Amino acid sequence: MLTGAYALGQVKIGSTDQPIHPRAMVAVENNKGILLPSVNQTNQLPLYQESLNEQFSGDLTMSGMVMYNKEEKDVYRFDGYEWSSASRSSKLTKKISRFSAKGSDVVQVIVLGITAKSAPIPFSFNKSLVNKELNNLNLTIDNGTIEFKEDGLYRINPSLFFKAAGGLSVGNAQSKVYIEKYFKEDGENRFWKVAMNSYTMAGLVVTVGEEGANNFEYTSYFKAGDKIQIRFAVSSTGLGVGVGLTQATQHPDTYLLIEKLN
Repeated sequence: MLTGAYALGQVKIGSTDQPIHPRAMVAVENNKGILLPSVNQTNQLPLYQESLNEQFSGDLTMSGMVMYNKEEKDVYRFDGYEWSSASRSSKLTKKISRFSAKGSDVVQVIVLGITAKSAPIPFSFNKSLVNKELNNLNLTIDNGTIEFKEDGLYRINPSLFFKAAGGLSVGNAQSKVYIEKYFKEDGENRFWKVAMNSYTMAGLVVTVGEEGANNFEYTSYFKAGDKIQIRFAVSSTGLGVGVGLTQATQHPDTYLLIEKLN
């Protein structure tokens, strides 16, 4: 039974005269529970899209919505970007920054075995809901250069989606993603490579349209003021002749995720 009580807009659910707390809009009688709306499995949650990297499209107007997930036997909550188990930390409360890249796609080519010069991936913070961008760490990002604001242990997860433009490689063509750290030498600003991952494409002939996501994790201690860049290059394990790869800058699988671990 619903009864109005005590203050305009307050609602009490139950039949006793148990008072409602003055700051509560809705109160349920003691020894009673609320049966939440539920779904049988995760892919039935609102805004689920299997094609997306994190499987949910964002909607800040839905922030705070809760449902019971029978498949996981847990209450799920929506933080404006994704659904997550209430028993785990929400993305919005974690020490996380997530950036996407901006600008046009970039094509790099190996000509007669000469590895293309690496180029920075233009990550930026555009507060894009579609790309699930966050900057809970308050990192500074300028033309793809990221500056840390606090000392700490960080996990860095770059991901780059690429497409092959075709070509011939005596060996295997590779997409390479680097993490480079800023330092000063002889009064000049320089970056040095601290981590790298290679994605190797099989075959002598690189097929037009072959694609993949080059992603990896790197954990290290950084001090306030340290800076990094994420860079991309194409190379070959043998002799590449006109092998080309396109850096798909605005693809959902091109992103940079940074998490502070302490």
